[in-house]
Amino acid sequence: AGERSSAVRYIGQFTVEYQPERMRRFFRAQGSAFTEALRPPMLVLPIWQGDFGDRLWDSPNPWFDSWSRRDGLQDLLSFRTPSGGLADMQAGNVDQVLIGQPAALTTLRDRYGTESVTVMPARLLPATNTTPLRLAVEYREYGLTINEDPGRRGERVFGLIDSNRLTVTAAPGEDERRLIGRATQLVIDRLNTSWKQQNIVALSGGGGRIAVAVAIDNLAAWRRVQQQLSAETAITGVTILSLAKNRARVALDHLGSDGDLRRLLAQRGLTLSAEPLSLDPSL
Repeated sequence: AGERSSAVRYIGQFTVEYQPERMRRFFRAQGSAFTEALRPPMLVLPIWQGDFGDRLWDSPNPWFDSWSRRDGLQDLLSFRTPSGGLADMQAGNVDQVLIGQPAALTTLRDRYGTESVTVMPARLLPATNTTPLRLAVEYREYGLTINEDPGRRGERVFGLIDSNRLTVTAAPGEDERRLIGRATQLVIDRLNTSWKQQNIVALSGGGGRIAVAVAIDNLAAWRRVQQQLSAETAITGVTILSLAKNRARVALDHLGSDGDLRRLLAQRGLTLSAEPLSLDPSL
């Protein structure tokens, strides 16, 4: 489309359409690692730390404004920024959000229908005679994680998942607004890279088949589990072995090791754990 040419130059716009399953087979045959798993939406709470204290809902907040412009899908991640209305302010003030108060963060998370919440304080470090302008950023992710306490091991609880920091130095001639925009993109790139590394399966490591039992309460719950399993790139086949009122038995053909599969399913809220054989000898 839009073709233009001369004796020495050609310009055109090309639309390339891929056949997904053939591409997947090609990568698997090559032993190449890949992922196409979209991460569930993340709520971003950008806090601006300046001369007038910490700001989340109050203006001016150039850090919040920068993230608002990135609202939506960015590569494999989907970001949501709050509207900042009265309901948000009542859900959690800046001090509660900054310390990661669970009640405030879970209220905001539920309000925007996201899986996780990322608290992002940022502050400008003014230029000096020896150093240029810099922006110091911290991003702390809160969400469902596996409880490791002996009495409640395996239970999914809301808490701190990860914490990172970076300092972005202004390039020559780069003003505050552009520095903030570039820092926003750097954080997005880092979060995307981290997600891909967590979900990439080393295909050269082979694969296997594992029989699993799925506890189900109703047909809708079973369908949700089926959708989650079919969305996982590492699972190449799902065979239903049996269905009962409160239990389904399926065989999963998967790439990578059993440990890879366990880690990837945990990202989708599915816990894969060993079951005593006495409960179901057929497994």
